[in-house]
Amino acid sequence: VTAVEPVIYAGVTVTTYPNPVNDKLNISISDFAENGYTFSIADENSRVIFNGTVAENPQSVDLTMFSQGVYFLKVKAISEKRPQIFKIVKQ
Repeated sequence: VTAVEPVIYAGVTVTTYPNPVNDKLNISISDFAENGYTFSIADENSRVIFNGTVAENPQSVDLTMFSQGVYFLKVKAISEKRPQIFKIVKQ
């Protein structure tokens, strides 16, 4: 797991940081102005515990109420069917 994890997704660079995270996770999208994106966070049992829309760039997500552990962040362009999945460690 790295502190900054850029991934190219449908021609767009999606970056999540910091990872591991203590309180706020940031989601940065290279072409934010052109596309709409949604995200969800699931626990290790694949239960979705948070849904949101990327409304700013970077989008800050408050994880202070989450327990320590591993979570999965799914970021999806509204125009795409498949999400990009990131493994997030909450400290």
